[in-house]
Amino acid sequence: MKTRNHAFDILKILSAFAVIIIHVSAIFLRESGHDLEPVAMALNTIARFAVPVFVMISGALFIKTKADLPLKVILKKYVLRLTLIYVGTLALYFILYSIFPIREGWFGGLSHVVESTKSLAYQLWFIPMLAGLYILTPFLKHFKERKHFMPVLVFVVIVSIFFFCQQTISLFFQLGDFKILYPVRDLISVAQSFLPAISLWVGLYLMGYYLTEYSLALRHRRFIYICSAALLVINISLSFIFSLKGLRVDTVDVIHDPLNIVSILLSFSLILLAMHNRYIPKLSQRAKSIIVTLSGFTLGVFLIHILFMDLLFRQTLPWFLEQPTGIWTILISIGLFIISLCATFIYYAVINLAKKILKPNRTT
Repeated sequence: MKTRNHAFDILKILSAFAVIIIHVSAIFLRESGHDLEPVAMALNTIARFAVPVFVMISGALFIKTKADLPLKVILKKYVLRLTLIYVGTLALYFILYSIFPIREGWFGGLSHVVESTKSLAYQLWFIPMLAGLYILTPFLKHFKERKHFMPVLVFVVIVSIFFFCQQTISLFFQLGDFKILYPVRDLISVAQSFLPAISLWVGLYLMGYYLTEYSLALRHRRFIYICSAALLVINISLSFIFSLKGLRVDTVDVIHDPLNIVSILLSFSLILLAMHNRYIPKLSQRAKSIIVTLSGFTLGVFLIHILFMDLLFRQTLPWFLEQPTGIWTILISIGLFIISLCATFIYYAVINLAKKILKPNRTT
């Protein structure tokens, strides 16, 4: 019997929690009117590994086990499931926001409910992206050999550097007219027109398979760890510098983008650390069982935590903004994570109960 890789389960749990940290800290940084919130800013920067890690885990599992499946099977079994989840979640948002006035201005009729539902659908962007990667999987099986590892790695690193440089240079231009950066800006703009973001997600999807299927030498792993830590410090420092200069750093893009080199190397580091951790296989069966159960709830946490976050901040945000935002970012994220887990558990329990009730009795 094939042994389950619990490192993947742990990473999925961490990614789900990191997504909540991103959303909670982003609200604090945006609503406070400035970004000079050291702990919240650092947490937002670090947590950007969430989606890249999730995509790499999907690549590690899907390319290895599903690459030989016909496209028709993938469309019918996996893409259809993601489509139903996407549509069902939007419907849930619409229904709940029609019943509960979670946000201001939602008493203005159907149009307000529709617009508010659409405004919160931003967090579902990763579902169509993941469906697209599933569709590409049969074609990506031709890149499974180790000889493609280094070219794809170089491609991902170069493109992510372009993203980082383009975002950072745009901030410098807001501070002044840096003519020396004109050629660099033009070069990056041309490069990005040929290298859209989807190419980087495909590269990360493949990298998840490579990093888990083919081992790297210890010296190479250490090099990735050191670069990741150094760039993370630089990224956080840049956030402070731009804030002190009076330039607002938007937590949705700019240097907090999940596709820049900092987030990518941090994601590589987490994958490698989890894969080469000698303590995970030694966990007790009870601990592994809990990890597997929590891992199965992560998609529900991804989808539902935004509802509870809006409900929480509906009336309490002004009070929270007067508190130490760094500490409350952590505490609120933990609370939302637990509540979302419980809600997902109840949802699955109700679904399973309904299946048992509706299942026809079989006569022996």
